[in-house]
Amino acid sequence: MRKPTFAALLLLCMTPMMTLGVGAAPSAIIKTVPVYPEQALLKNINGVANVKYDIEYDGTVSHVCIVQAKPVGVFDKSVLTAMKSWRFERDQPVKDREFTFIASGRYTATEIAYMVGYSDQAHFTRAFKRWTGNTPSSYRSALKKG
Repeated sequence: MRKPTFAALLLLCMTPMMTLGVGAAPSAIIKTVPVYPEQALLKNINGVANVKYDIEYDGTVSHVCIVQAKPVGVFDKSVLTAMKSWRFERDQPVKDREFTFIASGRYTATEIAYMVGYSDQAHFTRAFKRWTGNTPSSYRSALKKG
């Protein structure tokens, strides 16, 4: 029996970034989750959006662009709108940071963990909690409540 699936955009950071200065990458203070487009949800459309962006000295995000999206144009507006409100620690600029959003209603957390290169779900769960503040199961439950 399959585990319940996600019905919203899952945030999955897949690619390391280059920092301008020395030291660790800045921690996210605010990461707004993109809204799953209503038409995509109604039609059960799944997809992926790869995004590239910079983090400025003041912690804001700039130069956001969709590098690749499948299907093209379905999730782009939602992803770009959400990223406008992202904030990171100040005084730690980063250029060309990449992030991948997976929009799916059919994959379990374990399947997603393996898709993005985690060796087991526990590592993915810790990373997911760091990014969203919730475990995948509590995030899924909140989505079901609407």
